[in-house]
Amino acid sequence: MAACAIFLFFPIQQINDGGLGAAANAQSASLTSNGVPNDVLDNLNSLAIIVLIPILNHGIYPLLRKLGIKFGPIKRMTFGFLIAAIGASSYAVIQYEIYQTSPCGYAASTCEIGTGVSPLSLWLYAIPTAVTAFSEVFINVTAYGIAYSRAPPNMKGFVIAISLFMTAISTAISLATADAIQDPHLIWCFAVPSIIGFVAAFVFYFLFRHLDDEEFFIDIEEPIKSVDKDDIEKNIYDEKKVEPREIKEVSM
Repeated sequence: MAACAIFLFFPIQQINDGGLGAAANAQSASLTSNGVPNDVLDNLNSLAIIVLIPILNHGIYPLLRKLGIKFGPIKRMTFGFLIAAIGASSYAVIQYEIYQTSPCGYAASTCEIGTGVSPLSLWLYAIPTAVTAFSEVFINVTAYGIAYSRAPPNMKGFVIAISLFMTAISTAISLATADAIQDPHLIWCFAVPSIIGFVAAFVFYFLFRHLDDEEFFIDIEEPIKSVDKDDIEKNIYDEKKVEPREIKEVSM
């Protein structure tokens, strides 16, 4: 049951990760790009994950073990939820600054006065994009490991399906709030999920902190045995070998 329950906190993390609905797109469109396409910075999410995973696996985690600090799976996920909430709050701060510097004030996303955008650089958008990407490393990787190891062999696919269903729920929430994702409410589109994310992180740790005392591993039911080349050839020969028939001598 715990293998599925940990995924119930995924919708708020996913909303904090990419913003509620199209709020993040509206924000990036309100910044000065200087010729940089808006979707280029979204690729920083994948790049940050690629860079961070080997640093954690080969640097941070071994160092913590060497120092005797137990950074268990639930602590990792809680830390990831907090990072996602911090990333969402940085979206809110940037949106506030956009409203303060845009020629149209609190109508920044539909502004047509002058350049129509805030003088703030689009590269500011890279900060929350990279920060929330770090949260995925701590949350997603750890959650899949816990869920897969605790689930019965015939329900491992079901556990992954639950994870994908949580993604569907976060998307449904974004669609349901689409009408509210517009000026002058964009600050709250980031701030509210951020606040909920901070609270959810502590609730999550309180509910699942006992799992940090368990060891998680994936069982290999039937390990592969090494076979020598001579044994393989002998087995093939034995399978093809035909027992000799009795031959009766016939006198002429």
